[in-house]
Amino acid sequence: MKGKLIFQIFASFILIVFFLSFVLALVGVLYGGGLAKVVTGTPLFVDAWGVKKKVTNNGALGILVPAGTSLEWSEFRTNYPSSVVISDYVCYFSSDCSSGYYCYSDNLHCYNLPTCAEANTYTGYNVQESNEDLWNDCPTTGCYTGYCSGTSYSCAVYTDGLRHACPTGFICDDTGTCFEDSCFIPETNVLMSDGTYKKIVDIKKGEKVQGETQVNEVLGMYIHDFSERDLYSINGGDYFVTEEHPFKTITGWKSINPKRLYQEDEYLFKLLDPKVLRVGDVLITENGYVVVKTIESKYVEVEMKVYNLILEGDHTYYADGYLVHNIK
Repeated sequence: MKGKLIFQIFASFILIVFFLSFVLALVGVLYGGGLAKVVTGTPLFVDAWGVKKKVTNNGALGILVPAGTSLEWSEFRTNYPSSVVISDYVCYFSSDCSSGYYCYSDNLHCYNLPTCAEANTYTGYNVQESNEDLWNDCPTTGCYTGYCSGTSYSCAVYTDGLRHACPTGFICDDTGTCFEDSCFIPETNVLMSDGTYKKIVDIKKGEKVQGETQVNEVLGMYIHDFSERDLYSINGGDYFVTEEHPFKTITGWKSINPKRLYQEDEYLFKLLDPKVLRVGDVLITENGYVVVKTIESKYVEVEMKVYNLILEGDHTYYADGYLVHNIK
């Protein structure tokens, strides 16, 4: 009798699991337009707004992967179950990638084709006179005073008079809106290539800073006014950084607020795929590894200047000892 009861309970459990799997599969069919997809045991490949991702579920039950909008994907990517593994899709030829993507030979990952402005951000060439480093044709005017057009992300870095759009310290997004770039306070110490330190406010164009894998030359500086937002402190240090700035950890790039990074620089968000920086994460510093014990914020009311470097090379530097990305 007892054995029969156990068998009935087990059989009921199997039926429940089967029913839930069926419901999940049905939802996957109903939302087949990209709103949600089902991952059971077979890897799912998602075009995650610029980078093709491989989603693998190692759990016993199927799960839903919201992929209808970039915000849905962002929320899933920062809060997915421990049984799920998200990795970059490996390609060998551009034909392995979806339409509008190319295979980057350095890491064999699929990325979306950059726009004219993205592909020519750091060369300094007048895009009306040269096609060097350009992937696509540039528009005739691209940007005009006070605004940026369409997909011209980085108009503010141009100095040729033709593609200036946003005020100094702002960047242009794909909606034609100027957003504040993430930055550091002027007293932030930066590790130079010779092992000395300079406050970020004192660094000049042409100087060289130490990056993660190489020495990087400073091409310029973003400077803008900052107020009525929070600055953040890590492990009791200075309140020195804005919430969206990416920090390198032993498990990849993270920021205090990745959603803000997405709003301000969608291209970099796609490239770094940052997760939320939390207490317990291990940051990479110039002297090794540091565990995040505290993250604190302070609201800034009085207007102040904040700074970020424009770099060539691997686009990284050490700010107050932490390895960070220079955003652009």
